[in-house]
Amino acid sequence: MIRTLNIFFSNTYFRTVGLIFAVNSILFGSWITRLPEVQNRLGIGEGELGIALLGLPLGSVLIMPFMGWVIHKLGDGKATLYSGVLFCVVSTFPVLAPGYGWLFLAMVMVGVATGSMDIAMNASAAEVEKRYSQFIMSACHGMWSVGGMIGAGSTSLLAWLRVDGRIHIPILGLLLLIGVIYLRKILLSIREETVSDVVFSIPTGPLFGLAVIGFCIMLGEGAIADWSAVYLKNTLKADAFYTGLGYAGFSFTMAVGRFYGDRIIESWGSRKLVLAGALIGMAGMVLGLVTPDPLFVVIGFTVAGLGFSCLIPAVYIAASRMPGRVPGASLAAVAGFGYFGLLIGPPVIGMIAEFLGLRAGLSVVVMLLLFVIILSGYVRFK
Repeated sequence: MIRTLNIFFSNTYFRTVGLIFAVNSILFGSWITRLPEVQNRLGIGEGELGIALLGLPLGSVLIMPFMGWVIHKLGDGKATLYSGVLFCVVSTFPVLAPGYGWLFLAMVMVGVATGSMDIAMNASAAEVEKRYSQFIMSACHGMWSVGGMIGAGSTSLLAWLRVDGRIHIPILGLLLLIGVIYLRKILLSIREETVSDVVFSIPTGPLFGLAVIGFCIMLGEGAIADWSAVYLKNTLKADAFYTGLGYAGFSFTMAVGRFYGDRIIESWGSRKLVLAGALIGMAGMVLGLVTPDPLFVVIGFTVAGLGFSCLIPAVYIAASRMPGRVPGASLAAVAGFGYFGLLIGPPVIGMIAEFLGLRAGLSVVVMLLLFVIILSGYVRFK
């Protein structure tokens, strides 16, 4: 891992794109961990919170199919810069929402911003990979996991110290906005040379199988991100100290696995990695859901993070290098479909939890990982 980090941080472009991934996840991990606080302040149940979270996929659905076209018009880096600025601003809105309707509207706006930023920054990573003939996608996702760990872990500590999220998140958003603007010179020089007339990106042909796997994996990631804190706090009645540790542990092992991921993908191939990762992820989720002890739940989510770590990087690499396809448009199609899973999963699980309990809702992740194991034997990865 040290060798990977040395290579990654020695290159200005690698480092810049990686920092953008970290900015996205620091904010995401921070405001997501504040959801129990928002839920309690507004006096809403899990079903109502799940419906509010539907605003995220709604916002993403509005923008994601057009991101392939946007990226080719603006360039990968410019699209990343603009969407990053937008995300830093609108990520503060959910914790500031004065009522339920405003919360839903805030979720829609966050969905638009985070959906466009996710596709743009992954396209930038793919373009830099091509420019330097060096795998960096997994390392960039490792930076995303480090950011998630920092965001969730620091927010858990601040919540324990009783720092109000309505103060914490806006200040964090402003600081990260300054950071994104500081990186603008490098970002603006990242542009894919391939010309494409694709306006509406959808996964077709061999990309469809990759998109389905991405959907399942990212739905699981979204479920753990949005519901792990609620599960520990409201279902298990865990101490406030444990509230953010489930997602922090998940993000930590995601980061460790992803910094090894580029070398593993190169030596194993994407198919074997997806199979092994899904098996480990299943084991961690089962451990986290069968025990009432918060410590073992945190351990279970942490093991699951190791399994999830390299799954999406492997899918994105396969999509961006699919023969006969324009990399940016292919990545937008697969990432958009997969990211829809990240966003649609939490509200669906919230609705299941309303009737059957949150443990049953999170069990959906186990079933999806089993489906990924089966499907990986049939999908084309190169």
